[in-house]
Amino acid sequence: MICEGIIYQFGPCCEHVLGYWNASMQPPEKVLILTYEDLKKNPMDSVKKKIVKHLGQPISLEEEKDGIVEEIVKQCSFENLSNLEMNKTGVQRYASIISIENHVFSRKGNFGDWQTTQCRNGGT
Repeated sequence: MICEGIIYQFGPCCEHVLGYWNASMQPPEKVLILTYEDLKKNPMDSVKKKIVKHLGQPISLEEEKDGIVEEIVKQCSFENLSNLEMNKTGVQRYASIISIENHVFSRKGNFGDWQTTQCRNGGT
C-alpha cells in the first residue's frame, strides 16, 4: 500500500528513499546510507570505518580494547532488535485507514528478501 501511494504519510516510498539517497551524495555529507547487506557482511568494519567516520567521533584504543565496537554491533544486531518487546507487540496506525502489527516490520533479516516486496512501476 505504501508503494502504491495509498499510505502517503511520508510521500511515495521510493521517492522518500531516493530523497535521502540524493542527500547522501551532496557535500557536506549529512546523510550516511548503509545497506543492510554491507552491515550484515562486515558489521565491525561498518561501525569502525563508516559510522564512526560519519559521526566524527573516533573510538579510542581503550574503548576498542574494552569491546565497545562489539557491544554496538551486538546491541544493533537484527537478532537483538527483532526480539525487543516493542518490535514484537503493538500496532502502528496510518492515516486512520490501516493498522499494521509491529512484528511484520522485521521480516527475516536475509539478503535479497526485499526483492519480493519491491515497489511497483520499477521502483526498488
